[in-house]
Amino acid sequence: MQIEIPEATLARLADIQSREGTSPEEFAQTAVEVWSQFSIEDRRYLGLVGMKILLAKMRVHSC
Repeated sequence: MQIEIPEATLARLADIQSREGTSPEEFAQTAVEVWSQFSIEDRRYLGLVGMKILLAKMRVHSC
């Protein structure tokens, strides 16, 4: 299966690869393996936690 990945996402993946040495393919495979271990409720909770972290970072950088 092939999916289209937005340019902004590809740029973030390239940044991860340059900083951490993890290829986009390896990163995606690991993310899918980890994400699939969680239940639907767990994934919802993780999504909410992730959004809270991003909002906190945005607040820090906007001050």
